[in-house]
Amino acid sequence: MGADATFIARSMDRDPKHLQESLLRSQKHKGASFLEIYQNCNIFNDGAYEIFTEKGTKPEETLFLTQGEPLVFGAAKNKGIKLDGFKPVVVNLEEGHSKDDLWIHDEKDFYKAQILVRMFDDPRKDMHLPRPFGVFMKQKEPATKIL
Repeated sequence: MGADATFIARSMDRDPKHLQESLLRSQKHKGASFLEIYQNCNIFNDGAYEIFTEKGTKPEETLFLTQGEPLVFGAAKNKGIKLDGFKPVVVNLEEGHSKDDLWIHDEKDFYKAQILVRMFDDPRKDMHLPRPFGVFMKQKEPATKIL
């Protein structure tokens, strides 16, 4: 975001359908695109992204962003992300929260994209945030223009 790309997204090599969609959207975007791809390297970082790609952990550790939809995740889609001011917090949809309480993803919102790219919690800690994947931001022109 610091380089003023107007398209920012994240995908992973182990989800070919999502990766293909991300590559196509990035390629079609008119402007500077940044697409981060989590890719395993069996020499330098073997298994570094397993928690986000393995069938048993992926639903609990990843958050797939969809334009106009609430931020929901979990094996049973029973968890969500709510904003407490500017701080994202995990809420349980089975314990008094509804989808109406959740953060709705908007690819055009530069400020919420700033929050999403910083959702980088350590998965080993309690109440950590899931890692977001998808389009964080898509704008027609940079948020800051050079005059």
